[in-house]
Amino acid sequence: MTERERFTEGVTIPADRRAPQDRRRVLVLSPGGAQTYPVDRPRLTVGRSVDADLQVEDAALSRIHVSLSFEPLSVTDLGSSNGTRLRGQPIAANTPQPFEVGDVIDCGHTTLVVQEGMSVEVAHRIWAHEHYLTRVQDLCADGEPFAVVRARIEGVPQTMAESTLTSIVGQRDLAARYAPGEYELALRDAGLEDAEDAVAALRFGLSRAGATVSAGVALFPQDGSDAEALSSLAGRRLFGESSGEEPSGLVIESRAMVQLYELAERVAPSDLSVLVLGETGVGKEVLARHVHARSKRAAKPFVAINCGGFTEGLLESELFGHERGAFTGAVQAKPGLLETAEGGTVFLDELGEMSPATQVKLLRVLEDRTVRRLGSVEHTKVDARLIAATNKDLEDLIRRGAFREDLYYRLNGIALVVPPLRERRDEIQSFARAFAAAAAEREGRATPRFADEAIAAFMSYAWPGNVRELKNVVERAVVLARDGLIARAHLPMDRLSASIVFASPRGAPEARPAASLGEEIDSLEKQRILDALEDCGGNQSRAAEQLGISRKTLLRRLDRYGVPRPRKR
Repeated sequence: MTERERFTEGVTIPADRRAPQDRRRVLVLSPGGAQTYPVDRPRLTVGRSVDADLQVEDAALSRIHVSLSFEPLSVTDLGSSNGTRLRGQPIAANTPQPFEVGDVIDCGHTTLVVQEGMSVEVAHRIWAHEHYLTRVQDLCADGEPFAVVRARIEGVPQTMAESTLTSIVGQRDLAARYAPGEYELALRDAGLEDAEDAVAALRFGLSRAGATVSAGVALFPQDGSDAEALSSLAGRRLFGESSGEEPSGLVIESRAMVQLYELAERVAPSDLSVLVLGETGVGKEVLARHVHARSKRAAKPFVAINCGGFTEGLLESELFGHERGAFTGAVQAKPGLLETAEGGTVFLDELGEMSPATQVKLLRVLEDRTVRRLGSVEHTKVDARLIAATNKDLEDLIRRGAFREDLYYRLNGIALVVPPLRERRDEIQSFARAFAAAAAEREGRATPRFADEAIAAFMSYAWPGNVRELKNVVERAVVLARDGLIARAHLPMDRLSASIVFASPRGAPEARPAASLGEEIDSLEKQRILDALEDCGGNQSRAAEQLGISRKTLLRRLDRYGVPRPRKR
């Protein structure tokens, strides 16, 4: 078997993710990220002005800084303020200098490299991690299935890794830099096989250079319903970790958490149904697993399911099982989770997302302690304890007729409310150090220290994503901090500055509005949307395609910024 056959055996790459035909392209590495452009003309100008052929977000560039010619290859500095360097040496202004494919051209804070053999049909960008999370959250809001990939690439230069990465993603996919040598992808309309094919293509593209590529995959909506959860799970799978949210040991230091876990210890030995309430990322599943581990069912299975990750029909099939032929695609009988967890515990996460029809069937199971598979007339006895969790106000859903009151009382044998991280701030440093130790162990390095400025940033942030968000921030900082010290430079300060906590007159933490950075970002986004609509004559679908977002997301943005829905001209 040849090297290519070994790497691509059984791989089928969708048409929009296949490597295109060999031709030249320009790789642009700038403060705004990495971009690739096809060479479709004999000459290209580069600068920060919209009049440049390649507009680059770099304040150190002149408006029209440099010109690249391709027949033959030459570079000309166009009288720029900060000059141009070829292979590390400055070049004279307005004098063409010959260069070769692969030579490094530096201008301002931007690097240009002309490449051959791995071109793309459209320009692709390696986004910053924070922008990527925002775009992935938009995909979650759209509700269409997609795959998230966290990939680690070792043994090759960054330029080669990123150029190969952009060559295997589709026009509607996203690619971002998580940390040096670590990247993340969001592949639209993709399942597990599609994601594995993309990873296989990446491995093949870098195989001749001797690179090592490892990856982890998470799927929306099965594995999570928000960007932080999907990114975190893909990261854990990249490093072969379990799915729990906690570090190696529980952090229980605040008075509220001590009291909560004392109550959980008393409840655990009984068969009482438990309802766990709290915001996203506070550790509701961690608490549910703790209750199971302290119960008489600890030796039996703990089965978790995300109720918001399935359509109504699929959720019923997962919970109750089905018989062969019960629906299209049911080629064999399958027991549901309530059966497979016999003697153990079933954890229903995001309970508030369950449809009314499924609620009725679940209530019947709780009352009769029997389950009937889809397509069957027989009832099977089940013995499983139910622990449910939600971040929604179920009593409000009951008032609005979206949740059954009788099911609520059946599940609410006792309610355990997990406080948000901003209300147990004395645990933040302990969590951060535990997460840093675990991440450093994976990296094979000593646990880094936290600079006082980093701790101050942690303590002043509201942590809307709670423990899960803190874990992601710390893990990324560990990868970035190579000198054994995590400082402000290793933290996403634009994000940590967006929601500052300060002491109220009563001493309780409150959120202070974002500074001007968020407003500036909103203003830029609004203007880009208005420009796209103008270019497309008010056609919303074409404008959304030009912006790289769905039409549904575009309409939400129009409502957010108070822009009237345009009509086609």
